Amino acid sequence: MNDSNDNTDQGQSTSALTTDQGTSTLTTGKWPLDASGSGFAFLALCYVSFFFALRLVLSSTVGTDDVEQVIFAQDWALRYNPSQPPFYTWILYSLFKVFGVSLPALGLLRYSLMFTALVFSFLCARRLIPNRRLATVAAFSPLLIYYVGWGWHQGFTHTSLLIPACFATFHAFLMVLDTGRARDYLWLGCALALGLNAKYGFALFTVALVLAAITDEQSRKRVLNPFVGLSLAVAAALVLPSLAGMGMSLDSYGDVYHRTMEMESPEGYAEQVAVGLGRLALSTVSFLFPLWIFCLIFFPQGLRRQALPDAPAGSTEECWRRISGRVLGRFLMIIFALAVLGVLVAGISYFKARWMPPILILAPLYYFWRVGLASESGENLQKSIRCFAITLVAVPVLVTAFWSAQRTIGDPLCNKCRLGDPYPEIAESISAAGFTGGTILSQDEHIGGNLRMRFTDARVVNLHYGYYIPPLKEGKNDGPSGGQCLMAWKAEDSSNLSPPPELVRFLNQRLGHDAQIDHPPQMAAGINTASGRSLRIGFVILEGAGTCR
Repeated sequence: MNDSNDNTDQGQSTSALTTDQGTSTLTTGKWPLDASGSGFAFLALCYVSFFFALRLVLSSTVGTDDVEQVIFAQDWALRYNPSQPPFYTWILYSLFKVFGVSLPALGLLRYSLMFTALVFSFLCARRLIPNRRLATVAAFSPLLIYYVGWGWHQGFTHTSLLIPACFATFHAFLMVLDTGRARDYLWLGCALALGLNAKYGFALFTVALVLAAITDEQSRKRVLNPFVGLSLAVAAALVLPSLAGMGMSLDSYGDVYHRTMEMESPEGYAEQVAVGLGRLALSTVSFLFPLWIFCLIFFPQGLRRQALPDAPAGSTEECWRRISGRVLGRFLMIIFALAVLGVLVAGISYFKARWMPPILILAPLYYFWRVGLASESGENLQKSIRCFAITLVAVPVLVTAFWSAQRTIGDPLCNKCRLGDPYPEIAESISAAGFTGGTILSQDEHIGGNLRMRFTDARVVNLHYGYYIPPLKEGKNDGPSGGQCLMAWKAEDSSNLSPPPELVRFLNQRLGHDAQIDHPPQMAAGINTASGRSLRIGFVILEGAGTCR
């Protein structure tokens, strides 16, 4: 995507076509970013670096979704949570090995994936939209989606891997349509594997993309190319470990489906369908909020009816842009139709806006592609782009202000205000009471995840995740004397510090620790710096025994 007037090399792929001025606007042979792409990458890097630093400054407490992964990332396993593939946890475990169990390691993964998503969003936009400025704001536009521009900072884990996988897969698909080289099919296979290893719901994205391609006459020849076998082979090989973990407990996945995707007690099929379709529609509008409002304000021309001839006049580059955009529009219709079919046939009646990325994350690209078709490159378009760009700058400023206000004001800006929980002080109290290491058995994931960040050599077992019990650590709690056994729970009533009966049963039955609690439990407490509420943690330190040591 080089706007210089230099001629492209003759040996370059035929996809490196030029405009009437002789400038390469689609492919320059540079991988993955050319000069203009480097400028975009710099802006994206500034964005993610700022929020990475802000997160570290605002709180040392582990976020709501991260606590689960902090507990799981204690060893290599084929299966952690039956509702998610293990790949995200493998990456985090690797980072913990390199950088230690720490908040910076968590943030590095989160914001590296966000940067990757923005880069691939830009690469897709430049292949779809000839106007560079319009392509740039289109690439940044997902940041105006609440669940991306705010939710990503607050709690994404597997979804933060899914979103860049969606953009990377579509980019690889565009390269296949454009050139059809063997390496493009290889890259497509890798991107598909990344998505399937991110979340099982990515399979819906894959099916819809394939159906969209084969139902278009001009893209079908690329999809039915023998090189597709290479893509499938690579994807299958890279997904095989996750599939092996999934096969370990197929009944668990049925339970997850019924627990998360079906309404609790539908009175009948009609009600189930009505609720399912209603929630699907509401989730669609909610997920794209407030981006769709800004799009309608600044770029209403994207809603105009467009004539899309099968063989548009102009260069081959423009032809493939039209084809790619048309396939993208067909993909969005097909994947939404598949979701509706799931309601009608599979009985799916429960949708959440935060589950919509595989269905809707490419929708902004399609809308801006339509804007590019409808717009003349005049002052009105440039004014709209400038206004939209100002919005793109203003929203992160508002996010920063609101996030900072949450930490200083607390209620009513946040509900539980978990980032203000005083786990550093609580860990200090537990350490002062004599806990030096071993196994921590926690009542809930927030206690377990945050204590692991403070006692990094300790092994953490959590009552809520009883299906995952990490192995004893070599050299830490597997010797003859082993380590200590710490039980920790929320002490709702400071006058009664007795551990919950279910926690004691877990200790006895699952961890084989039959010691009696012969000394009174202790309490560690601190004040949530945001809400002003007191957090009280009851705990007891036992001699190591069984597998709690």
